[in-house]
Amino acid sequence: MHPIIFSIGSVNIYSYGVMLALAFVVVAFCIYKRSPSFGLDKNIMLDLLFGILIFGLIGARILHVFLDKEYYMKYPLEILKVYNGGLSVQGGMFAGLVFALFFLRKKKIDIFKAGDLFVPFIALGQSIGRIGCFLNGCCYGAVTSSCFGVIFSSQEIPRHPTQLYAALALFFVFIILLIFQQKKIFYSDLLYIYIMLYSFQRIIVDFFRVDISMLKFGMSVGQLISIVFFIIAFGGLLWKNKQNKNTN
Repeated sequence: MHPIIFSIGSVNIYSYGVMLALAFVVVAFCIYKRSPSFGLDKNIMLDLLFGILIFGLIGARILHVFLDKEYYMKYPLEILKVYNGGLSVQGGMFAGLVFALFFLRKKKIDIFKAGDLFVPFIALGQSIGRIGCFLNGCCYGAVTSSCFGVIFSSQEIPRHPTQLYAALALFFVFIILLIFQQKKIFYSDLLYIYIMLYSFQRIIVDFFRVDISMLKFGMSVGQLISIVFFIIAFGGLLWKNKQNKNTN
């Protein structure tokens, strides 16, 4: 793998950070271009995206550290080394969503309208970010003898490149949501659809991973959180559509 892309003197440029930065730039560009077609102020939407990024990174790091607290209690300075990897996406999703709720309420913008704009490109950004995980060599999978096996720098035998599985799955999620967005399918419901699709792919991909601790009944904490997210989003989708029918 290539955790360090290049160095400038004593300063290392990490692939993980570069891919996160690239993801943000791509998402920001797409949202900036698409905002007017949703009747939304593109500068306000960029402010929202920047806030989601900051709070999302904080939330993602906090959950990751919490799930591996024994290690970070021994090496507390490692908490600050985000460039080495170690972000729990679900923590980021939760923190980013909480920020978005407060921000949009303050600006008096419908969260579901903003969600229709944002979520396809958020999925695209997550896909790019997973490539950063692959280059960094973290989030790897179980040993495999299949043609998909990759030998990571910290390992000696081929393993499932679960980072690429996730990247591909999230790219498909992006394509699906983009089609829905352009054709106005599930109009004003894309936020729920995104959470459900993200959760589903996470549940599947985690079965191939071994870098995460599994609970006694064979599922990871991430999978359990994804199940909860899926149920909440599915319930929210049903409730919202029922309310719309009653209103009509």
